[in-house]
Amino acid sequence: MPAGYLDHIEGMGERLKMLCSMVGRTADDPALCALAEATFGKAPPQSIGNAKHDDTVWMSAKQADVELLFSRMVVNRSYPPKPVGKKAICPVLQHVGFGSAYRDPVLFGVHGDALWDAVAARMPEHYSEKTHENGIFEKRFTLMLDPGRDIELLLWSYHGRTNGRVQIVQGRELTSFHFVKDIHSGAGLFVQWALERGWIERSMFAGHEDLLDAMLRRQTRPSQLVALALERGLWDTHLVNAPGLRQFAHTYFHHFDGIWLNTDLKTMFGKREGRYGHDEPLLDDDPATIYDALFAVVDQQFADWKARHPG
Repeated sequence: MPAGYLDHIEGMGERLKMLCSMVGRTADDPALCALAEATFGKAPPQSIGNAKHDDTVWMSAKQADVELLFSRMVVNRSYPPKPVGKKAICPVLQHVGFGSAYRDPVLFGVHGDALWDAVAARMPEHYSEKTHENGIFEKRFTLMLDPGRDIELLLWSYHGRTNGRVQIVQGRELTSFHFVKDIHSGAGLFVQWALERGWIERSMFAGHEDLLDAMLRRQTRPSQLVALALERGLWDTHLVNAPGLRQFAHTYFHHFDGIWLNTDLKTMFGKREGRYGHDEPLLDDDPATIYDALFAVVDQQFADWKARHPG
């Protein structure tokens, strides 16, 4: 840990500073390996294979007051995959989690439930609370700790139990790298829709400005951008943080709230049996001639969704 690391964060314990310095390191980092050995009696996983349902590995133990989550797929461009051979990735420490057993200072020299009065009084701009429809009262606090590495502190409380994480700030996956290049996924067409409305985060497409401009003039197809710039998939952070936009995109791609891009594509273009036995849109090309009709549908879906979710 560098000398003076996070000293600007008032009352944070030295142990939590050290844990923060570990987040974002790959599992082969010597200091991180030493931490895992001391805490759990074993080294962290040195590789995670390409199996689609095996993207993360937890490290925890009954006697430990922290848990570590390692991931091969961090949805943040500052943390690209580190290949190990041809079929595996050396995972990254995505977050360190802690709960009531953690007794070291977190902020302002306190820990656990004592944190809430402190953060509400001294950092109210980072604090929120709400009562859910089921009556559960939630408190939440988020503080950027290390902006140069996109590391934040998250605290939350449900049912009066306080938990926390030091974690990499991440976006949310809209389409995984497994499927993003399939035109029938809708990923490229959705990017085109967002681009034409001024909602693409251009900084996420550094080096592809000319291609974006050509797409805006409808002189090239979005599938070309996908092939060159979205090798890690399409994320909500590829969109600007306009009101409701990222949440709508996540909802629309993942079939929440009764809307699904996949359904709209099948309605417009027809369907066929896909390679995994499920219906998929009958769509293998993305010419400009299909944009206006499709984008009118997406516009309406977004407008209707915002009307149902004001604010």
